[in-house]
Amino acid sequence: MATDLNDDGSQVTIQADVPLAAMFGYSTDLRSSTQGKAEFSMEYKHHNPVSYSLHTLYSLLLTYLLTYLLM
Repeated sequence: MATDLNDDGSQVTIQADVPLAAMFGYSTDLRSSTQGKAEFSMEYKHHNPVSYSLHTLYSLLLTYLLTYLLM
């Protein structure tokens, strides 16, 4: 979600809050769509814990155990 937009005529600055997962591949997309002229930066804002159901936690644990510990 965009939180600020500035356009001074020579450049546009967009500030936004987005999940880190949404940023993977963004640099490539941005540079491709601007012929390599655009740049961006990121900074950490905060962390939200991910909620899992008990079933999901057991599934993740079982997958880990079967993959790494019982080889």
